[in-house]
Amino acid sequence: MDLERESIQSYNFDDIEEIMNYVKAKGVGQRAKGKRRRAEAGFTLIELMVTMVIFVFAIAAASQVFTKLLTQFKQQTRIAETNIEGVVGLNILRQDIEHAGMGLPWNVTGIADSNGDGVINFQDNVPGYVEAGVATYNDAPNSAPSAFRSGDTAVAGGSDYLVIKSAGAAANNTAGKNTRLASAAPFVRTWGSFTDDMVNTDMVIVLSPGATAANSRSLVVVNNSYQTTYNTVSNYAGADNTDIRLVYGISPGNALRAPFNRADYFISFAAAPARCAAGTGTLVKAALNHVDGTLTQMPVLDCVADMQVVYALDNDENGSFQNGVGGDAYANTVTGLTPAQVRTRVRDVEVYILAHEGQRDPNFTFNNFSVAGACGATCVTVGRSAILGRDFNVNAILNGLNYRWKVYTISVATENLR
Repeated sequence: MDLERESIQSYNFDDIEEIMNYVKAKGVGQRAKGKRRRAEAGFTLIELMVTMVIFVFAIAAASQVFTKLLTQFKQQTRIAETNIEGVVGLNILRQDIEHAGMGLPWNVTGIADSNGDGVINFQDNVPGYVEAGVATYNDAPNSAPSAFRSGDTAVAGGSDYLVIKSAGAAANNTAGKNTRLASAAPFVRTWGSFTDDMVNTDMVIVLSPGATAANSRSLVVVNNSYQTTYNTVSNYAGADNTDIRLVYGISPGNALRAPFNRADYFISFAAAPARCAAGTGTLVKAALNHVDGTLTQMPVLDCVADMQVVYALDNDENGSFQNGVGGDAYANTVTGLTPAQVRTRVRDVEVYILAHEGQRDPNFTFNNFSVAGACGATCVTVGRSAILGRDFNVNAILNGLNYRWKVYTISVATENLR
């Protein structure tokens, strides 16, 4: 203070106003220096620790929200994938059922007992007719092919096995294409579309419509062969223009093992994705390979626990189905029916498929059960009933209640059988 006073005294001020301004300026400077010193001092350790704790809590809360959102997004993505698979894959099954019987021969043109066994059948007149797959579903070599064959609870775990036969039951560019064959040039009618017209190397069969039960839809055999390439199909033409025949494409450029294509539907437990519940598998379509007779599998729907097939049978063969009237009834199988009976009696095919959507969700508990059946209070009915189908206990599957189960239902009228 004395130094300050001396400083003021040594300064030659003209008046008191200058002295006041000098003192005021010195005071402001000292306060500014104090503020700068406090700013340069930074945060204390306590302040830093409090800030870090706040950040930790904020990050933990945000991570929980993010994890929950990510889990929900992943679950919804899996559900969407399952729904897309269901739409695409099950539509393939629907189309195969709709086309069952298309292009199937009912009879054969030859009438000789070529092997001398006293029975005239396909084996006599259709050389090389060999099916594949499970032996009990084959009609070869003696019988005309049946549009449907099936095994009730034939797959491990009690699921059904379905076999469909038709010209169009294969996934190639030739299967199911058809045209008419006349007795004179140009012989075959072309449609003018790449998707409808066959190419020269396609392997085809020819059917004669016929007029009686004994010769209707007869497979035409020429020079001991029921198959030919499309560019030589004129050799199978009728004698005159009253005999217009039908040509069906079967396979592109491969010798045929059978005069049709075949698709087997069943649940394969060999290659289910990791996201699927233990004990579920993949519904596959296994198509007959004409090259070597194997069944080439194509996945249809993943995470499938059960498939049940139900047939509406017109057992009095009056042309319509009325359940419980005239012997008409639903049945789990067509085993025991001849190919002709399958054609006349099967009016509708229903397929029930139990699968789960998405993946396991520990925060979800499935509770959409059917009325409690023989398997307990956690049953889902797959089929028309526990008899026409079965009750499936989803709780028998590991963590089964943490999955979103759905029963897909397909009901198809069989218009191509007759």
